[in-house]
Amino acid sequence: MSQAAAIIGVGESDYSWASGKTEIDMALNAIRLAIADAGLAASDIDGLMRFSFDNVPQSNVAEALGITEVRLALDSASGASSAVTLLAAAASAIAMGQAEAIVCYRSFNGRSMLRLGHMPIPPRNEEGNVLAEGASPFGGEFTGPYGMAAPSCAFGLWAQAYMQRHGISEDKMIRALGTIVTRQRDYATRNPNALMRDKPMDFDGYLKSPMLATPLRKADLCLESDGACAFVVVGKKYAQRAKTRPVYIWDTDQCLSPNYSNFFFDFTELPPRIGIGMMDRLLCRHKVRHADINVLGIYDASSSSVLYDLENLGFCGHGEAVERIADPGIAINTSGGLLAEVYLQGMNLVIELVRQLRGQAVNQVKNARFGALSVGGAQAVALLSHEVCS
Repeated sequence: MSQAAAIIGVGESDYSWASGKTEIDMALNAIRLAIADAGLAASDIDGLMRFSFDNVPQSNVAEALGITEVRLALDSASGASSAVTLLAAAASAIAMGQAEAIVCYRSFNGRSMLRLGHMPIPPRNEEGNVLAEGASPFGGEFTGPYGMAAPSCAFGLWAQAYMQRHGISEDKMIRALGTIVTRQRDYATRNPNALMRDKPMDFDGYLKSPMLATPLRKADLCLESDGACAFVVVGKKYAQRAKTRPVYIWDTDQCLSPNYSNFFFDFTELPPRIGIGMMDRLLCRHKVRHADINVLGIYDASSSSVLYDLENLGFCGHGEAVERIADPGIAINTSGGLLAEVYLQGMNLVIELVRQLRGQAVNQVKNARFGALSVGGAQAVALLSHEVCS
């Protein structure tokens, strides 16, 4: 199956704090660029896939592009893992002959329309007092009274639990987090589409970033931003005549936790250890080693997530990532990631891996052969390469 599916086109809208555009306009911009990058025409596209919480229906995209026959339309309902779900579904559909050229997209006014980093406006009683009700992990009756108002609060608690379990000092944790943030800011300064391209940060600057949820600072948390991106997955027919080097979807694996919706607060151990051994199994199937991975895309909703995923994916032992991150080793989130490029639920990480494996990235890793993607807190992983799967 994996031999049949390759990504041959990628596209992005402008990333911004306030797009001033509708989400469908941004989506169409990214999709048109991806189709052009693939060397295809809109009439070649016969499949459209998106996140289930994307506000741009496939029917609207097809109408706007003049696509008269969409053989396959699919929504992924796996939350933050959806970037990998779309890769897996597109590869399977190509192999099954359900479509020949599939556009996967995500468009999101995540700052100007929806502020993910803020608690929804809570209800009030007649006296004007805020009411905490329901089972929401943020602002609910079991969390709101204790100040649990946003995802950053949970990330801070996870980081404290991680430090306590492994005996990690505050100084060592801060040094590790600062390394992640400053490195990704540095990548962003060379990425013309990154939102933080003109905001470099050294370690002293990191320490001055406001503390939001100990030990996490504002700089440790992903961006709230507007933008869209898309990629085109095709079979052999189009891959053979692609304008650029095809990037093959070698394999994917997924282990979606039912506890995702409540931020894993009922887990006996935090941060959650999801998908332990999943990357090991995926690599073993193809006789690829962790050391063979040249570039890694990790869903960095917070900088601390990079530490947990390095461990959960098997790149180091548990509690060892605070030391491992000091060694550049694998290049991680080389576009700036969700911390410094844009927050598009990991779809922008796919775009960057494709460019790295084509040899076209602004922060190009020399001789990049394998790229791996981890999204949703290591709940879903994918292996990509510019070589045909052996």
